[in-house]
Amino acid sequence: YNAAVLGGFGYYNDVIAASRSLIYLRGTNQVVYYDRGITASAQNHEIWQVATGPLTINGNTASWPTRSGSQIVYFTSLLSSGGTVADAGAYTGETYPQSSDWEPYTRVVVNAGAQTSTQFLSVMEWGDSSLTQTATTLVHSSSGTTYDGALIGSSLVMFMRNWPQTFTSVTYPASQATTQYISDLTPNTSYAITGDGAPASATTDAAGVLTFRATGTGSITVKSNVSAKLLPTNPKVSSLSKKMTIGGVAVACVAVTAWKLCSVKGAA
Repeated sequence: YNAAVLGGFGYYNDVIAASRSLIYLRGTNQVVYYDRGITASAQNHEIWQVATGPLTINGNTASWPTRSGSQIVYFTSLLSSGGTVADAGAYTGETYPQSSDWEPYTRVVVNAGAQTSTQFLSVMEWGDSSLTQTATTLVHSSSGTTYDGALIGSSLVMFMRNWPQTFTSVTYPASQATTQYISDLTPNTSYAITGDGAPASATTDAAGVLTFRATGTGSITVKSNVSAKLLPTNPKVSSLSKKMTIGGVAVACVAVTAWKLCSVKGAA
């Protein structure tokens, strides 16, 4: 993303931030990835994907065979808005040109034009040469923290647009997806969930991805789970139930061994 002028790549010197979030849907041959790029001034924002065979481009989807011809790959660009999918050809002129490799054939490029901030949402799917691509569409959040997502068949993968930022909640259409993946959250953390067929809460994995089932109807809301907080107390107390007022807010506490579970009324 960044390179020195002395290295001959001075046109990259303007990069302020760049990040990628990626989710592989286990049990499928589908990968979803979300790229973010910010530059200090308007620069040409692009992403590149090496392809193993001649490209067939249909709108925002490029497909190509593997070298053996026994498999096919589909690459779909859902974002950026206005970005174009094109064949960039093989890379040449480097000390290690593409012709030195057997597997690469050409490159797919998604060009968003001159921008200062861009998001790219891409889906890659592969399988036998007879594979028909799974229906793939773009989904946006409707309120809360802004998320963009990819609906692939019955799976919906949502990514935080401006990462990193403090998360409080997000609401988005369930979009007929029965499996939901919410990325870019705090790892190993419980979140409250409301929505048709969804559990009341779920916990993210070590990568910060929240995964749960739903019926696919209506809207889904995910919130930071702040309804209960643990406070240290006297470890000699085995059990205690008490009501008190803290700063004019009614608090009911139950202490068990060394911790108090407090339910706060009237506070956010």
